[in-house]
Amino acid sequence: MAERKGKFIVFEGLDGSGKSTQIKRAEAYISGKGFDVVRMSEPQEDRPTGKLLREILSGKEKSDPRLPAAMFAADRIDHITRKGGIAELLSDGKYVLSDRFYISSYAYNSLYTDLDWVMALNSQAAAICRPDLHIFIDVPVDVSLSRLANRKSKEIYERRGMLEKIYANYHRVIDMLSGVENIAVIDGRGDQAEVFGQVKKAIDSV
Repeated sequence: MAERKGKFIVFEGLDGSGKSTQIKRAEAYISGKGFDVVRMSEPQEDRPTGKLLREILSGKEKSDPRLPAAMFAADRIDHITRKGGIAELLSDGKYVLSDRFYISSYAYNSLYTDLDWVMALNSQAAAICRPDLHIFIDVPVDVSLSRLANRKSKEIYERRGMLEKIYANYHRVIDMLSGVENIAVIDGRGDQAEVFGQVKKAIDSV
């Protein structure tokens, strides 16, 4: 991988945690400081792996649970290494803000598969493009569900039982990685401005 001149910041959390809103605020804040910013999300909407993953996540396509775990890892490597991908953007000095990265895989894919296997699948992504900062927007499951209630389309994980397990997985993984990854846990229960105040402090620390 070419020398990194930019910063790579990932936003994590349950669906309905407010990630999208905070990423937009972060983009405006960092751009206002004179940096070029690129927003990305996973899975990639415009790549074959990403398109199939969206079909699986929506419930339209059925699969063995090991398949999306492996496909997320493959989509992530493509996201990093393809022309115009994360590695190239960072080498050009840009800030890259991503809606999800490999900690999402650890929390979601380990619902039905072995966590050690999921982490092994993503070991190359972690080795070649470790984020400078993971921002975990922490909201309880009740808050997540209340915010998801008005969404027209639902994904397969957006049910209480699953969200409770995913929430527990997130905290378990964050504890496991505390000495390896730079993770800021942000209380996402306040209003957007209050939450962004915490996000801004985390961004300013990298």
